[in-house]
Amino acid sequence: MKIYNYRNTTKEYICESIADKDPLDKDNFLAPANSTIIKPLDPKMGFTCIFNGKEWEYRDNRVYILYNTQTKERLESLGEPTKEGY
Repeated sequence: MKIYNYRNTTKEYICESIADKDPLDKDNFLAPANSTIIKPLDPKMGFTCIFNGKEWEYRDNRVYILYNTQTKERLESLGEPTKEGY
């Protein structure tokens, strides 16, 4: 069975792989954490495919460098920056 792996932190699609059969139940497969059996969307220029827990969605894949206006803390944001105070 094909599974689709995504990064733990950003949930972005990494690659597809094959799930191992369950040694205790030959009719089931073992899918590791951070994977799903739901096929990701087709690649789209300028976007990253992100798994939201239920389905895949496109997200702007540009990286924005933001700085907090009070603490001067640096933050890298994937897609549209929306964090308050930056």
